[in-house]
Amino acid sequence: PPVWSASLNASGLAPGLLYRLCVDLDDDGAEKPPGDSTFEIYVGVVVSVLSPSALRSSLDVQPLLVECLPEGCSKETSAFLSTGCEFAESEGLPYRTAEALFKATANATIWQLVIPDLTGLTLGEHYRLCTDLDGSPNSSGTLYPAGDTGHHVFIAPL
Repeated sequence: PPVWSASLNASGLAPGLLYRLCVDLDDDGAEKPPGDSTFEIYVGVVVSVLSPSALRSSLDVQPLLVECLPEGCSKETSAFLSTGCEFAESEGLPYRTAEALFKATANATIWQLVIPDLTGLTLGEHYRLCTDLDGSPNSSGTLYPAGDTGHHVFIAPL
């Protein structure tokens, strides 16, 4: 099947929110109006996973360093590893870790995560790094959904 791609200028969109992608198939809308593609796009703030890109499946403390856009992450930002960034269980088995809060470092754009208990994740698999800019959905007043940063972490069989 054909593969399509598009570059979007998301500079006017608020980070940490989900947006629906609308498409205008005939460009000027003369014959066909723009329509909802049903695709959701998460505007993330994580620029890169600095180290390590692989973690062990264990209870050991394994810090993960991430780079965020300036003023993109905060001490309220949380992250987790998952096969998908929604809040659910797959066939009764956990397929995501517990959430971990971002911790500041000496560099304003570099943040540390210590994701607890990786033992439920499958060795040799890549998991998505998901973030929620204002923390866990269980806290009161949550405004931002969890979303896929577009970055992965490998669970190494070491």
